[in-house]
Amino acid sequence: MEACPPSRTYRFRKFARRNKAALATAAILVLASLGLAVSNFLMVRQRDRANALATSEQRHRKEAERQQDRANRLQREAEHQTELAQQGFQRAQAAVNEYLTKVSENELLDQPGLHSLRKDLLEWP
Repeated sequence: MEACPPSRTYRFRKFARRNKAALATAAILVLASLGLAVSNFLMVRQRDRANALATSEQRHRKEAERQQDRANRLQREAEHQTELAQQGFQRAQAAVNEYLTKVSENELLDQPGLHSLRKDLLEWP
């Protein structure tokens, strides 16, 4: 039987037996580094999500403010249109009243038989 060179596994075990403390320290440092890397990755991901939510919230807030401004403008316009309609109604009512007054004061309505027409015109709302 011939001797062969020591295998890598054999050499590593021999090294590990002689340097237990150094290997344990290296393993702890590797695990701590991995833990920090994972922690940083998760923190950055969470920060990005928070920023995206904040941006979305700001966009929705601006849209809500824009919609509120639009609703306020429409409300003011509706109030203005209501006021114009009331003014138009008052002008029409005044014109009708003026016309009825002219008609009822006309001397032709003093003719016999038109008294009931004059009475109806004066009682009109």
